[in-house]
Amino acid sequence: MSRYSGTANRQLEASGTTNQRRYSVVSSRQVPKSQPWRFGFRHFRQIENFGLSAASIKNSWLLSVLERFAELGNSSVDDILNDKRVAEANRCHEINWEQKKIPISIDDLDWIPEKFHKREEYPILQFAVSKAMGRLLGFFDEEWTFQVVLLDPLHNAQPSKSYGYKVDPCSPLGCEITALRKRVDDSLQAINCECGLGDRLTEALHSPTEGPALIICISRNDLPEQLEEVLESGMAASIQDVLQAGIDHCLSR
Repeated sequence: MSRYSGTANRQLEASGTTNQRRYSVVSSRQVPKSQPWRFGFRHFRQIENFGLSAASIKNSWLLSVLERFAELGNSSVDDILNDKRVAEANRCHEINWEQKKIPISIDDLDWIPEKFHKREEYPILQFAVSKAMGRLLGFFDEEWTFQVVLLDPLHNAQPSKSYGYKVDPCSPLGCEITALRKRVDDSLQAINCECGLGDRLTEALHSPTEGPALIICISRNDLPEQLEEVLESGMAASIQDVLQAGIDHCLSR
């Protein structure tokens, strides 16, 4: 058990609750043991009531989210999902789509790919940033990476009785990418033709594009400089050429 899990257990020791190892937040799949927490953002969006633009949302909120990611990184997925006390301490549970006054339905998450959307194996979960600082919503994909779908800084996903089931409004916080996307969306909505071009462009812009991608961790400080020298000398035309030459060399040994 990780340090984080142990700390949570000690904090809840006074509750008298029995540790239940057969319990699991995700009951439809077998949670792998010792699987480290990993996070993905391929399916992340901001929408109304789940954005970062509101007077009550502090600028430091995203820093709290990053610190939460770092904290979870010291534990494994099963430390939290398979332990009821720890899951409850982290407010980790499936979203109740029948919750009173909930401002969203699972159908609204229509940008999630069909292989995950509304599938029993991939339920939408929430867990706490902190008790007073909102929630993160997402699901574990087929590789047990937690795909963040929505940020919930104002606790809107599950309105509480103690708060009068109130939903605090917040909106998407703009950036260059979202501003460009909005302009494109507005332009597409203004298209009035029967050829179907507008619909095809809309689908192309909103459909996730899957393709090969590779992230390489470089531990030697001199390698980036050497790579730059190789490219500047003309010995290779691109980083892809350098990588291909290395692969060819290894295969020819």
